Amino acid sequence: RLRCWRYSVIGVPARLRERRSQTSEQDGVRVEVAFATAVAAVLLRLSAGQIFDLDAVDSVHGGAISVHYVYYAYSGNDDKAAATVEVSAAMVPDVEAHMPAKPSVIAAYKLCYIVLVPAASFNLLVRPEKFCEDIRSPSTNLPNTHAFRVGDDTNNKATFTASGAYYLGVANCGEMQGFKLSGRVTVKHAHGFLPAIDIHMTSLYGLWLAIYILITAVWGFLLAGKSDSLIQIQWYFLVVGLIAVGECLAWLLFYSSWNTGGGVNQILLVTGTFLSTWKVLVLFRMAFSARFTPGEKGGSLWDDEKFNVALLIWSAPVFHLCFAYFYRASMNFEGFNMFLNALPAIAATGGIMGWAMLRLSNEATTLKELSYDVHVRLLHKSQAILALAGAGACISTLVHVFDPTLGYEPKSWSGHAVATDGLSQAVFATTFIAAMCVWRPTEALQVAEYQAQGDVAGPGEAEPIGAAIYNDDDDLEEHATLGGAGGTE
Repeated sequence: RLRCWRYSVIGVPARLRERRSQTSEQDGVRVEVAFATAVAAVLLRLSAGQIFDLDAVDSVHGGAISVHYVYYAYSGNDDKAAATVEVSAAMVPDVEAHMPAKPSVIAAYKLCYIVLVPAASFNLLVRPEKFCEDIRSPSTNLPNTHAFRVGDDTNNKATFTASGAYYLGVANCGEMQGFKLSGRVTVKHAHGFLPAIDIHMTSLYGLWLAIYILITAVWGFLLAGKSDSLIQIQWYFLVVGLIAVGECLAWLLFYSSWNTGGGVNQILLVTGTFLSTWKVLVLFRMAFSARFTPGEKGGSLWDDEKFNVALLIWSAPVFHLCFAYFYRASMNFEGFNMFLNALPAIAATGGIMGWAMLRLSNEATTLKELSYDVHVRLLHKSQAILALAGAGACISTLVHVFDPTLGYEPKSWSGHAVATDGLSQAVFATTFIAAMCVWRPTEALQVAEYQAQGDVAGPGEAEPIGAAIYNDDDDLEEHATLGGAGGTE
């Protein structure tokens, strides 16, 4: 009897789970499902792109098959092989086991296999009562399936002739326990090491890099020569634009290096994830700090500090969700389980946006009482943009979580990059450009801000520039006389 184990981040596909339940009832086969945690450190340990590190596999139980990873292969041309696979594996004693296997026993053991099975037909091909017999003749009994006996270096390469997704499994067809695997399984498809479902990511981030460079350059041009009259939020836009450029550059380098080298560059992965989170964080901070009334009327510094702490707390579930998104295809997460991973980030984002909307509303009410009509219109437009951004974020998150392009067949893969990263970038860029149009440096905005700065001057403060020419006719005449005499102090 072969026990079937299934490793995933938070669950197994319903179809697979149902199939195994039926098998358990019909054949009396014990079916066990193991769940791994959705912690980034565990995810990073489990995989490295199209190169799977067998050291990450736990002790192999006797009479069991464990499924650990999903490979995506696609040729795009019937004349080409979909992918080539190379296995380098060895058995070593499991020092953490209760009774580690002896090296001499391991050397003589011939019943451990690395298998690659088409994911679409996995339920039909894997027959628990017959699987160990089938993998001895995979070409006859398991179409498009490849089996490699661990320790056999003479048969460690194969070619996928059919495009599609493949499960990587480890089968122990004997009863020996107390050993682990060492080595790696490398899959390279016709376009490189990048999983076939992600082959358009380099083009996507190359396009967005060019777009953000253009947006940032245009904004920098608008700010040029006006540094003395700019308000803080206009500088923030420049910062966000530069962060977005750095983010797209990091992801472009990440996917390019992954495609050429086969391994995940952890530094670029963390950098891209950090910048993706940071640019949204700064945009939220901009919305919260969009005010013109300093002091108690415009909100206390304590409110600002509380909001900063809330942003730091918000970044944790968002950072986690980014990692879950990244490993979703290779670890075969279900849509519902991805939704559970996304819930903390969704709740935190909703709270942050609600807080920022309330702050903008309170600021607009205060400014309306002071008859600052220009400022009120700006804040109302900002609220509308923030609301539209929230709606767009909900749509993009749902599409990302319940990704319609994620499947075992290659026909839907071409839209994967757009449905995930492309849509979320489009929502952010649209929000960013709309906010830029509202807060662009115009004469009306600068005059209104100048007026607000003059109105809030208190006792003991320097009188606003220009106040004399409005309040004292004698001073006006004196300035005119000095100007005619050759200058003013």
